[in-house]
Amino acid sequence: MSVSGTKRTVEALDRIAEVTDNEGLAGLLPAADAIVNTLPGTASTEKLFDRKIFSAKKPGTVFINVGRGSVVDEDALLEALDSGQVSYACLEVFAVEPLPVDSPLWDHPNVLVSPPSSALRAAENQPTTARFCANLRISLAGAAPPP
Repeated sequence: MSVSGTKRTVEALDRIAEVTDNEGLAGLLPAADAIVNTLPGTASTEKLFDRKIFSAKKPGTVFINVGRGSVVDEDALLEALDSGQVSYACLEVFAVEPLPVDSPLWDHPNVLVSPPSSALRAAENQPTTARFCANLRISLAGAAPPP
């Protein structure tokens, strides 16, 4: 797995293939199979994932948003889902929360609407953490994790 990302201050990071700022984000996307947004909601990230960004991705990319809902232009995301530019979206946060009952995201066949996943007890995250760590060790060793 190759990981790239954005930072306000562009600098090399261990095990990160490429680091750019938000202006360079579109240049990272043609090679991405999955995009995970963890960005905060700020003036510089407002609707960063817009039509231009979604169109820079290769068709079929998966999009995951666990950052802030304000970072994604939801109309542009829906267009990208309908065109196949985004094959699937896993969404935990939205521009308006709670997500309005009439939002087309609820019923879109290629969208998973997830509640925020903060755990009430540490034990709730143990199976997920164990699987992630096992897959990370496999990936670092140069092999593919199991399905």
